[in-house]
Amino acid sequence: MNNVSNDLKSEQNDLLKLLLEFDELCKTNSINYSLCFGTLIGAIRHKGFIPWDDDIDVALDRYNYKKLLKAVESSEAYELRRNSWLRAFKRKSLPGSIDVFPFDHVPNNKFFLNIKKLLIMFLQGTIDNKDLAKFSLRWRIIILFTHNIGKLLPKNFKFWLYDTVSEMGNASSSEYIACYSAAVVTLKKAFKSDLFEAFSYVMFESHSLPVIRDYDYFLTKVYGDYMTPPSIENRIPKHNKSC
Repeated sequence: MNNVSNDLKSEQNDLLKLLLEFDELCKTNSINYSLCFGTLIGAIRHKGFIPWDDDIDVALDRYNYKKLLKAVESSEAYELRRNSWLRAFKRKSLPGSIDVFPFDHVPNNKFFLNIKKLLIMFLQGTIDNKDLAKFSLRWRIIILFTHNIGKLLPKNFKFWLYDTVSEMGNASSSEYIACYSAAVVTLKKAFKSDLFEAFSYVMFESHSLPVIRDYDYFLTKVYGDYMTPPSIENRIPKHNKSC
């Protein structure tokens, strides 16, 4: 068990170094971002990594996300690689990455809102290759159907379509925003549109890093009681299955 813990700590140290490089890149290019999801819980609850966590999540509104894309394109050291429909910030030709989640406006019109959600879920099905064993027969049929359609479409086209659908509604202001790059359970949650307009700084592994000022509102909406750790048997790595 000690070897696993030591390996995880080493992985966290490597991720922390990458996060500090990401933070410096954002400062240099006036990009506003926040620690997010499990990493944000870690910052608030543990002042650093959740002890059993093995990844880092950051989030931006679409405007700052596009600034990040330009900054990375101009960089010789970094890239934003596609991991499924999600982009990951990493050093070129080196392991380790940070998951980057853009947030987009939720259409005011309920019909278009539901169409956007359905399209995103459909596109996730065309891109992802899920383990069918944990799904009901109905969902297995749906997943197989969308996955087989996805085989007919070029990968870059699917990514372009995913980004295009995610930005639907951004041309006009709306009351809410959502993360259309997240899993379905988070996809259905909407947050007030000014979420990324005010930031605070918190200590994360002895470094001062930005978080959305209304982090309690965000984390409560996503996780409920985020200050209470899960049971010991659920304290496992791999992308915050339990936080």
